[in-house]
Amino acid sequence: MAARILDLERVRSWGLSLDPSAFLQFRSYSEIVSRIYEEWTTKENKQRWGDKTPQYVTEIPTLLKVFPKYKRN
Repeated sequence: MAARILDLERVRSWGLSLDPSAFLQFRSYSEIVSRIYEEWTTKENKQRWGDKTPQYVTEIPTLLKVFPKYKRN
């Protein structure tokens, strides 16, 4: 799964220095995506990551299930 995500044109355009072997210990989609975005935040000298795609507002319950550790009270 990591190889397919890393091969997406949008992700490749970020110029990250990750390869699929960096994800061998990860077992979930959320772990893989989080690791990719964490690498991007380091490269861009940012404190946190997020995706502001407006259509995701309709998917908030699903996103909270996929990324439970990012839930805010």
